[in-house]
Amino acid sequence: MRDQQEDGKLLLETRGKEETFLPRDTEGNPKTGFSDNWWTGMELLHTLFALEHNAICDKIRAAHPDWNG
Repeated sequence: MRDQQEDGKLLLETRGKEETFLPRDTEGNPKTGFSDNWWTGMELLHTLFALEHNAICDKIRAAHPDWNG
């Protein structure tokens, strides 16, 4: 679920300028690599992890602009 950019971020849907949720397939289900036992709490945790991961990528990019993903 990596973004196509070289910054190492995970792909998230955006609304306006904010990253919001995990990307969805054509049926509206989150693209996570598995769908067994999926529930709202799991989506919350996956989304929170992806947002935090991307925030850390931004901090690393700011401190080391010469590094790549």
